[in-house]
Amino acid sequence: MALQRRLRLVAPPDGAPDGADLRLAFASSDLERVDRHFGDTPALVIHRLDPDGPRRVVVAQFTPMPSHGETETDRLSPRIRALEGCAAVYCEAAGVSAVQQLLAVGVQPVKVPPGSPIRELLLELQACLRAGRPPAWMRRAALRRKESPQGFEALADLPWDGE
Repeated sequence: MALQRRLRLVAPPDGAPDGADLRLAFASSDLERVDRHFGDTPALVIHRLDPDGPRRVVVAQFTPMPSHGETETDRLSPRIRALEGCAAVYCEAAGVSAVQQLLAVGVQPVKVPPGSPIRELLLELQACLRAGRPPAWMRRAALRRKESPQGFEALADLPWDGE
């Protein structure tokens, strides 16, 4: 699957620069619920979570490619590139290769139950942050960022299968 289109909010309503604060992605077919496997999702919905609440800032949609001759890299690469600047991606599941590549670029995969409403996940996370109780994945991700600040450059060092 290749990236078909990427819709981005140019100027957030509050005047804050796009990309400020915490950015989170969600694997979704309807842009409202987490209902897809990371490597198979037709869209990644990216929200910015700031003190005022969540705001949708990007929707990256993918178009199917013919399945014969398609490699895992063909499927994963556009999705991983679309996550630049995100701290995490929420999905129903993610394969081992996808998890390794996501962690290498500093994006934490978060598995949630099928059909989880995106807005509810965002509001739950915001409540945890306001209470000073970030989830375990966020604490682990912060530690990894301190240990490995190169982010997306690390992806180039990963072995690529199927080429």
